[in-house]
Amino acid sequence: MTCTEKVVVKQPHGLHLRAAVKLVLVSRRFKSHVTLRKGPAQANAQSILGILNLEAGQGTELEVISEGEDAGEAIREIRGLFDRPWSWS
Repeated sequence: MTCTEKVVVKQPHGLHLRAAVKLVLVSRRFKSHVTLRKGPAQANAQSILGILNLEAGQGTELEVISEGEDAGEAIREIRGLFDRPWSWS
């Protein structure tokens, strides 16, 4: 199963190191492979450096692609992080 969702970075400091770590920890709970895409650039959601290399500042739109048996659940959890900017701390 493949699920795709568009999210917007709402955090004032964008996807900084602490936020990238939180995203990695959440994505590692799932069996699905999660990819973040910003235009032509993409990153494995389990890679802190990959996430940071996207340089996703506040207002950046990202596409979250989840592939695997629990793809829907992974997308919901990750979308929840982006919907609640205070949850990154």
